[in-house]
Amino acid sequence: MDSAGILLGRWIYTDENTEPKDGTVVEFTKAAAKGRISAAFLMEEEGINAVMDCTLTAEGIVIEENGEEISNRYEGVISEDGRTISGTWLCTKSSMTGPDATREGDSGQFELIKDSKAPAGDAGYPAAAPVQEADPSAFLQGRWNYRDDYTEEDEEGMILEFSKSEKGSTVACFLTEDSPSEPHAVDLKGKTITIHEVSESISNDYVATIEGDVFTGKWTCLQSQDEETAVGDSGAFTLTKEGQ
Repeated sequence: MDSAGILLGRWIYTDENTEPKDGTVVEFTKAAAKGRISAAFLMEEEGINAVMDCTLTAEGIVIEENGEEISNRYEGVISEDGRTISGTWLCTKSSMTGPDATREGDSGQFELIKDSKAPAGDAGYPAAAPVQEADPSAFLQGRWNYRDDYTEEDEEGMILEFSKSEKGSTVACFLTEDSPSEPHAVDLKGKTITIHEVSESISNDYVATIEGDVFTGKWTCLQSQDEETAVGDSGAFTLTKEGQ
């Protein structure tokens, strides 16, 4: 079964709390990487602000939805006729409140039904409208706890705060006792983030892949007048979103 070809297009999403008339749609498109699929949740034709990661399995698909307020994991199996996907959703993170809020650990069943009203595309499958993938920079905004090889176990670590500059680009500042460093440039390519820390005494590059509220990467020293860190030194670091 050509799972990638079958998935392309729009699917009507339903679960215990969602009906077809609610207008929730999942749209699958071809990703930039060969053989990969991108997904976007649309509510009344508006994409939600979340980073989506899709993995094709032998029987279907796994979707990791990472949002600022809530994150979910969807595991579904494609039917033999390729018209439905049925599976289980699991809330992996939630800061929602209220009696009807979805909380971490909640789970249930979902179903995706291929939208037969969409115009036919290649190979007879619905043609997907161009969907802009969720902006990872929006997910980064805010404070993250930074730890690396030099962080003692009983230390809380430093704070790294992402924000938007006046020109609209993403920048990062290390906070020491709430006093920010100079803004450091941030490069985003897909889900890969590079932070360029430049100061008079030391300069480092931090490279990582954005993966939910906790992700790890590698730092490398590019210039140093610090006795403890030499040019070429490197190691692992971890960023944890504040409040997790």
